[in-house]
Amino acid sequence: MATSAVARPRELVREFLYLWEGRDKSGRVVRGEMRAGGESVVAAALRRRGILATKIKKQTLPRGRRISGKTWRCLPGSFPPCCVLACR
Repeated sequence: MATSAVARPRELVREFLYLWEGRDKSGRVVRGEMRAGGESVVAAALRRRGILATKIKKQTLPRGRRISGKTWRCLPGSFPPCCVLACR
């Protein structure tokens, strides 16, 4: 009598955007971007495509600045900034 295997849920891997640069088989410099879980994953994917990676860098995305109280101007009949931010 065979028992059925219970599938375990996969752990979610957080993916980032990586910028890469390398050389293809003909020696030309190629650049691109790839979404992956780590630098080693990017390097392995590029090797499968026949590209020798020379640079792999995680792309930093611009973040929004914090909104200070000086930025807001409360108009008559409007909510104060702290209420607006808390309700979003």
